[in-house]
Amino acid sequence: EMCIRDSIATMLFVSIVGFLWYIRWAWDWSYSWPHGPYHFPIVPILFGGFLFVLPVTRFIARFLDNSVFVYLSKISYSLYLIHMLIIFLLRKYIFVSEQLWFYNWSLFAIITIGLSCISAHLMQKYIEQYDWSRLLQKNPLKRG
Repeated sequence: EMCIRDSIATMLFVSIVGFLWYIRWAWDWSYSWPHGPYHFPIVPILFGGFLFVLPVTRFIARFLDNSVFVYLSKISYSLYLIHMLIIFLLRKYIFVSEQLWFYNWSLFAIITIGLSCISAHLMQKYIEQYDWSRLLQKNPLKRG
């Protein structure tokens, strides 16, 4: 049964990569319904299926149980908070064109992921994990 789950996860992953390769020169909205971003619903459904099957696989789960994914889970909330701001700023000031072809989209995705991870790391380290009690001890609030 575990091999079947590994096979399903592998097929879903290959389907995602294959679909993205197939549409690599397509305009961003041409494979979307109803003209939405991220090639909706094809890529999100395939990716969601992949994530659904992933925890119950034997070999793939073992492969993904490493320090990179543990770190990404550690910064995931900060990543969630910051990524839309990064996307907005990149689209407004750098990737201004309304049409994102696959090569532009790939560069856009790589820059977005990189900047989002760096920003999330800084947010997690200096905001989420910061010992705010030290600040209050140095500058106690004066009462009445």
